[in-house]
Amino acid sequence: MRRTASIELIADKTNDLTNLDNFISLNKKVNIEIGLKNIFNKYIQYPILWFPQGVFLIVDASISYNTEGVKINLTLHDKMALLNGECGGVLPAPITFSEMEDEDEYGNKIITKPRISSIIKELVHHYGNEQEKNIIIKDIDKYAKQVLKWNGPDNKSLYYFYINS
Repeated sequence: MRRTASIELIADKTNDLTNLDNFISLNKKVNIEIGLKNIFNKYIQYPILWFPQGVFLIVDASISYNTEGVKINLTLHDKMALLNGECGGVLPAPITFSEMEDEDEYGNKIITKPRISSIIKELVHHYGNEQEKNIIIKDIDKYAKQVLKWNGPDNKSLYYFYINS
């Protein structure tokens, strides 16, 4: 699931928005939290309860000036934008995700083919720096199904169903 956000900020006129070291610059990361007024008797020391929404990247920014100050509009994408190339996401080296190489106790190479859900989880965890407990994969089947059709003489057909586990 991809998430996006839009934020509007008002900065004072003394803030140099053209400085690349400024806190608002393209391809910078932002942690977003939603704060709700605490109406419960629990945690009364916290007037606002904050719920983290994750890390987002600034992908577009626009600036307008008015009498109040500088109005900044930001468009944000979730961290997946680092993995799919939208925000300069690149892998550090050529990587093969479709095979896993291991050794048995005798030193023989064993090559296994991981499931697509395992590949996605590995990619998001190791290269997107997301905790494994936060990675939920629901819409991918455990098994790949393939149907082969053979057309024989006299318009007779033979179907072969193959389930890759």
